[in-house]
Amino acid sequence: MLGDSILFTGNPYHTGAINNTSALDLTRTYFVELVDTLGCRSIRTPSAVVIRPALDIPLVNPLASTICSGDSVLLTATSLLGTAAHFNWYDELAGGTVLFQGDSFNTGALYQSTIFYVELADTAGCKSIRTPSAVVVNPNLDQPTLKADNSTICVGSTTTIAATSIASTKYNWYLSPTGGTPVFVGDTYLTPPLLDTTTYYVEGVNTVGCKSMRTSIDISIRADDSLKAPFPRVKSSTNNSITIVWDMVRLARTYEVSTDNGKTWTDPSSGANGLSHTYTRKAKDGDMIIFLVRAKTDSVCIDQSGAT
Repeated sequence: MLGDSILFTGNPYHTGAINNTSALDLTRTYFVELVDTLGCRSIRTPSAVVIRPALDIPLVNPLASTICSGDSVLLTATSLLGTAAHFNWYDELAGGTVLFQGDSFNTGALYQSTIFYVELADTAGCKSIRTPSAVVVNPNLDQPTLKADNSTICVGSTTTIAATSIASTKYNWYLSPTGGTPVFVGDTYLTPPLLDTTTYYVEGVNTVGCKSMRTSIDISIRADDSLKAPFPRVKSSTNNSITIVWDMVRLARTYEVSTDNGKTWTDPSSGANGLSHTYTRKAKDGDMIIFLVRAKTDSVCIDQSGAT
């Protein structure tokens, strides 16, 4: 082509940004000539540049999301271009390394807020403007603090456990360190009657559903609840007295006796630590006396008694 204005003098020549707002390919041809110091010119050589249409900016779902620390989110990109293009995912607005290629991107576990970007790229290497998707990560919740009214109880008894923390608005109670179904939801839990030592696990939950790690607490059963009942027996009897004896009971500290079916209890005649009791009263024909003996311990649990 002859004439026209000179676009550039030198080598190489950078065209600068060329836009194509149509839906079709455009071709722009550039010509270069060689000029010597005398002003003589060569024949011009053409260079055709094919300008592809601009790619659609991808649509992302969700554009913004909020998750708990350690959770992931699935981001999905769509475009009108169909199978002639693919999606590249980044964590930078420009440049950077491709994190994933495809239409559905699983972020993996996230522990800090991150903005991800997706671009559409066609087979010719053309790329769209990147679309952002912001993921806000809520920080970890503090583990609950647990306090029991009594952490050691008698067999068959109950206790109350209270849970507190800074950011939790509710508490889930479990019998396992992971998984399982809550046995109670709330901040103060009254246990059922316990027959064995039991461990409870509690997690805190905030207003957006994020959960803390679980805190455990053991509720123990007193070992001395195995206190056996004494076995009283008659050692001797006369018209005026009856003496009963019993064997020492393991873990027992003292003993008490009753002759009115448990309405009143007194120390044995041999002393609180004694193993015998003499009952003095003139007997009549047909009299029947029931002796109750119970062993006592330092435990607050129920003492055991026996009869003869």
